[in-house]
Amino acid sequence: MVIERAAGDFWDDGGERSRRQRELSGLLSRLEADPNPILFLRAAELLRIDGDATEAARVCEDGIRQYPSYANLYVVQGELAADSRHPEIARKLFEKAASLDEFNFHALTCLANVCMKLRDYAAAAAVGRRILGWLPDDGTGQQILRRAEEAGGSDGGGQE
Repeated sequence: MVIERAAGDFWDDGGERSRRQRELSGLLSRLEADPNPILFLRAAELLRIDGDATEAARVCEDGIRQYPSYANLYVVQGELAADSRHPEIARKLFEKAASLDEFNFHALTCLANVCMKLRDYAAAAAVGRRILGWLPDDGTGQQILRRAEEAGGSDGGGQE
């Protein structure tokens, strides 16, 4: 395991951050004893929330090395890339997650958002249609499709 933290590394602000740090400490201990992809995911999410992108990325990499078909680890990596203003990398990671789990709603909405930022409105519209293909009344899918079409992605063609 890449992450090693001493108990003294966490400061107590008496609030939410303190609760997350205690949860993270417990997760890291559990990962050492019995690694599983959900523990890697939660640890990476907590690290990302607390602004420790470097450690979050390392946890994702460790998790992906052991569980390469667990889509949600790629989603967190994509979120980290998006946070770091690397939308092309984020897109590839969200696409990977969506290819591993075609019904991963979070991966798909993240993919649509990054496509919008990249001005690939046709791709964002395609994601909206993909969501609506299996959730026809979903408001988020409808909103993605509407925003993408309004921006110029209604023809299903290339980038604008």
